[in-house]
Amino acid sequence: MKKTSFTGTPEKRKMFYKRYGFYIALFVLSFVIGLTSYYRVNQNEPEPPERISNELDTENIPLLATPKPLPPAVSTPAPQSTDEPKVTEDEVEQEVRAASVSLAFIRPVGGEIIVDYSPETLVYSKTMGDWRVHKAVNFAATEGDEVLSAADGVVEKVYADAFYGNTVVINHGGTLRSIYSALSSTAVSEGQEVSQGEIIGKAGNSAPIEAAEGVHLHFAAEMDGVRINPMELIDGEI
Repeated sequence: MKKTSFTGTPEKRKMFYKRYGFYIALFVLSFVIGLTSYYRVNQNEPEPPERISNELDTENIPLLATPKPLPPAVSTPAPQSTDEPKVTEDEVEQEVRAASVSLAFIRPVGGEIIVDYSPETLVYSKTMGDWRVHKAVNFAATEGDEVLSAADGVVEKVYADAFYGNTVVINHGGTLRSIYSALSSTAVSEGQEVSQGEIIGKAGNSAPIEAAEGVHLHFAAEMDGVRINPMELIDGEI
């Protein structure tokens, strides 16, 4: 086989490059690409990681605080109601009957009844010009008539009421009280013991809410804080 010489005449070298120049250029280009790729791969290859110790650095780990034990649960007793039991009307009526047997009232004045006890049925008020309940008994009187204690007891209050004028309250034991209002004057003091029939004041017209009634006695009674008909305690009235 005849070898091709690169040292021939220019025409031969020209023929050589014309025949093999493409392959030579392709080889050079492939070499350059391969060299460049190798260089990039070596540049991006990460360094081997350092050895990680398997031992924990216990000196720098903060200690957790030991939780304190919770105090034992204390059971709170259920609150007990402090409300006093309410007194029913039937119970009051029974007490009134018992009191009427052991303690009989007398009329505090001798006049007739002009306004009766009416806790439910409305009665007309000449002073106020309207209809309202009346939880007392109004006795007619004349100026200066003596007002008597309905029964033995102790004077609990003596005061001027804004609606019912000069008033005396007598406690007859337990929760039973008699109340005398619209007085022109009083003759007893608080804490004083009084006997049945003893003068406690004089009739008048000092009650602004009943001024149109004229001179009279506004007489009331209560038991357990509940108004009752005072006439039920007066012997022979009911």
